Amino acid sequence: MASDVDRPTRRLLVGLMADASVQFQISEYRRLWHWPPGAGESPAPNLHLTLHFLGDVDQQKELALREAIRIMNITPMKLRFETAEVWPGGIAVLRPNENVALSQLRRNVEDAMRVAKLMPDTRPFEPHVTLAYNAMGAVPPTEPVSIGWNASAVSLVWLRSRAAGYSLVLERWPPIPR
Repeated sequence: MASDVDRPTRRLLVGLMADASVQFQISEYRRLWHWPPGAGESPAPNLHLTLHFLGDVDQQKELALREAIRIMNITPMKLRFETAEVWPGGIAVLRPNENVALSQLRRNVEDAMRVAKLMPDTRPFEPHVTLAYNAMGAVPPTEPVSIGWNASAVSLVWLRSRAAGYSLVLERWPPIPR
């Protein structure tokens, strides 16, 4: 089996990566859940909201996508997460309240994908942060949740194997100030 580095394509997504404050808030909230045996929490550094899952992308299309996103207008937004659910298939998620800026950002990423000759997913957008997998039967806390997230950057993320550390941010727009 080829290692992640040896592959001619990379499995990618475009999304919003949770900063340390949001990671902490979500981690604390997850501690209040009752998890079934075998449930696996998403590692805190990997917590994100997917704007578009791209699947396997070759280097030429990846570079074209990076350039298209680089020139895209990215407006900071305030997200508020107040809905916890366990979806069919046992995926526990935290969902943001409806947000016009988030929907517009997703459309802007779709436009960038088209420039790069990548097909956007046509399924309805269900924005969420995955809390855990194999969580069928998980019970969320009875207390209401309200987690704020000031999202100001879009990331291109390489979804790697567990052995390679799950995910790696390849690029972030706007870049992190140095």
